[in-house]
Amino acid sequence: MFHPSGKLIKLYAVFFVAVVVIGRLTTHSFQYDVAFWGSVLALGGLWLFYLYLVRVTSLYTIDAMHITSSIGLLAKTVSKIPLNRISNYEVRQTFFQRMLALGDVFIDTPGSKDFELKMTELDKADIDTVVQFLDSLLTHRQGMTAAEA
Repeated sequence: MFHPSGKLIKLYAVFFVAVVVIGRLTTHSFQYDVAFWGSVLALGGLWLFYLYLVRVTSLYTIDAMHITSSIGLLAKTVSKIPLNRISNYEVRQTFFQRMLALGDVFIDTPGSKDFELKMTELDKADIDTVVQFLDSLLTHRQGMTAAEA
């Protein structure tokens, strides 16, 4: 079982607090300060809480037959791919993901235009586990195909 990492939420929270503190220190009009910055804090706090809940409720599982992605807080999307249909995978990291040791794993099946499943914001250790599993799966399948020929 894998969950998206919470590292980006922590980075967002630090950035949000810095913006609020700098904004509060540079504002000179006290009459509107309390209502404005109170609203900014409330909305920003709700946004961070929502991002946290989305990550906590997102789950990627690998069992003996399938890779399953269950994503969503209020509306849930579940994608299940049989292991024998997986043909390729790709790992992508943005600059900031590399700095935080995060990444995304894209899993492809034959006949699909785009990637069938996307595992987002996984920690490096989780990426290594998934990649090792997919490599052994694809290598084993190639060995079986060569033996059948």
